[in-house]
Amino acid sequence: MTNRAFRVATTNRSTARRTPRWRRSLSRDDDGAVLVEAAIVMPLLLLIVFGILEYGLVFRTTLSISESTRAGARVAVAQPRVEGYEDSAAAAVSGALASAGIPADDIEELVIYKANPTTGQTVAGGAPQDCTADCWKFVWNAGDQRFDLAPSSPTWEASSQFACGSQDQTDFLGVYVRANYTFITGFFGESMTMQERSVMRLEPLPLADTCAPA
Repeated sequence: MTNRAFRVATTNRSTARRTPRWRRSLSRDDDGAVLVEAAIVMPLLLLIVFGILEYGLVFRTTLSISESTRAGARVAVAQPRVEGYEDSAAAAVSGALASAGIPADDIEELVIYKANPTTGQTVAGGAPQDCTADCWKFVWNAGDQRFDLAPSSPTWEASSQFACGSQDQTDFLGVYVRANYTFITGFFGESMTMQERSVMRLEPLPLADTCAPA
């Protein structure tokens, strides 16, 4: 080994031996601080991630239920004064919910009702689920995955509908659906109730003598 190489090696060993102890201690303290910070931040980070996931699914479910009400309303308003329109609308709603992957155990109620187009409530001014006239109430049959007419349901007979063209001579029809959303993580509760509705005007009939009740 040359004298120069010997001097460099000796200098490096001397420098390593002269590294202050406080620096080595500080490095270990930094590692401990990082672990403590990670232990504090990680639960908050996981909560944020789970929150984004959970409420993203809530938003998707809300849109799916809302779309099911529109599907039912479109079918019903296309059949003004046609007997059985309520059953066709109920089938459209159940089909839309199934296509969206809404769990059968989470679906609860369907109401098809004569609606106030300004408020979306019933023409009597109450909530759709509280209607006592001019409406049809259905309850969900999870086993058969369909809506069944509720016992003692009020009625809104097709023959009593107005579908004459002008807004003051044409009824508006509403479709209301209630379902539950079950949280996956459980961090934000067990479940929440979702209620969506859509209101559309009946398609006018071409003949004046058939567009209004006798």
